[in-house]
Amino acid sequence: ICIFAFVFLLDAHLTITTDPSPVTAQLGSDIVLKCDFTVNAPTPNLDFLNVKWFLNDKLLVEFNDKLIPSSFRVRMSEREIKNGSASLSISNVTAADKGDYKCSVLYTPDKELLISVYVTVSESLMNKDKVSVLTCEARGHYPKNITVEWRSDVQVQTGSILVTGENKDNTFNTISTYTITPSEQDRGKTYSCHVSHISLKEPIQEDMKLYLLGKEERKSGLIRTVILVLLIPVVVLVIAVIVWLICKLLLKIITPRPEVSDIKEVPVSGEDEVKFTVDVSKFYPKEIQIHWSYNGKQLEGKISEPQCNDDGTYSVTNQIVIPEGGLKEKDQIKITIEHDSMEKPAVKEKTLQDPGKLFTEMLSGNSMPEKTILGDRITLDCNVTGCLPKSLEIEWTKKKGKNITELFSSKQGNATPKYKVNNINGAGKSGHLQSILTFSPEIREDDEAEFACRFINPNTGMTLEKRSAPCKIMEKIATSPCLQHCWT
Repeated sequence: ICIFAFVFLLDAHLTITTDPSPVTAQLGSDIVLKCDFTVNAPTPNLDFLNVKWFLNDKLLVEFNDKLIPSSFRVRMSEREIKNGSASLSISNVTAADKGDYKCSVLYTPDKELLISVYVTVSESLMNKDKVSVLTCEARGHYPKNITVEWRSDVQVQTGSILVTGENKDNTFNTISTYTITPSEQDRGKTYSCHVSHISLKEPIQEDMKLYLLGKEERKSGLIRTVILVLLIPVVVLVIAVIVWLICKLLLKIITPRPEVSDIKEVPVSGEDEVKFTVDVSKFYPKEIQIHWSYNGKQLEGKISEPQCNDDGTYSVTNQIVIPEGGLKEKDQIKITIEHDSMEKPAVKEKTLQDPGKLFTEMLSGNSMPEKTILGDRITLDCNVTGCLPKSLEIEWTKKKGKNITELFSSKQGNATPKYKVNNINGAGKSGHLQSILTFSPEIREDDEAEFACRFINPNTGMTLEKRSAPCKIMEKIATSPCLQHCWT
């Protein structure tokens, strides 16, 4: 049995001791192959230690943070390794154990143990009968020692050049070049880059098959190159357009589009104007444009401060106010919403119906007593509730026979001394107006007379009227002492 010791050292003093070669052993016996090492420290740090035993270049057992055995008969002792002994124990020696044994010890206290090799080879397309260079690069290996060979048909090619450089991280790059002048006999020939390194369990081999170009092939290749140069920008442009269209489509799908309500028509109680509102909700981003028009004429709307919803979208309310007297049937109110999420603006339209319907009412009042005693006072009231314009007018009239007499007019501000009118504005969101007429009836003027209360909207000409039943007056019956005596 022959033993060889390989020592790899980095920034640390390392010595190794083995048995003199050759070592002999009897069949069936147990044997220990010595491989002792020392470092410039009391005990080696196992984190920086790598030990390998090879038989005829085949890995038998390895220590790299832990033992990695390949056979139960062949082993090292981790306890002994801690004491500086990487000796190999072989039990029950057989004829198959004969050969060359190698003990490899690597100790790197300042760096990681091993850096693997990454191998690349050059392009395999070459010009026939012209000098070409085959290149094989092994990058990022450690330690520095490395073997790079060029092979063809299993034979090692001589004449290659090997250059090794150190990187900033203290690893190494190695480039091997091999120069050839390919002939027709080399067409389809395979060249291999064969790399061996201590960090590899087995060598790496990268193959390259030669492809040769003649004159016609070079001409075709040039034409293909020109075509590719011209086509590449076109392909890039097409891809960019496709990506842009896809992004635009995804933006439409993902970006929340505004939800727009119908135009709502809200008469303003106590004012001679009407409010039109629209709610725009669930849109993103925040910026949005809203435009109003009335019969084609642009109007300035009033927009509320955008409110942020829980899902990150926004909502706003926009409104315009138009004087009630300016509204006519079939007038057109239109709103246009523009937002980045929409290709076309959203449009909502409203055609006005009878503007008089804006004056929604509920009329009520006390009825005339069936009989009234001469000298008693009569109180009639008339109530209107709804969206009342500020300029609402009130009238009281009396009709006796064919004669109609005006008793009160809020427009004229007149009232007779006999007939008293009191107008009371009620509280609340909806308008409420009560008009009260009080008087003491006279037989000649008021008997069989009907009284009417009118509410008039001057903006629309709409009139609401409440009419009483005819007034029936009875004189008081005088009571004489005689009648009283007769009853007694």
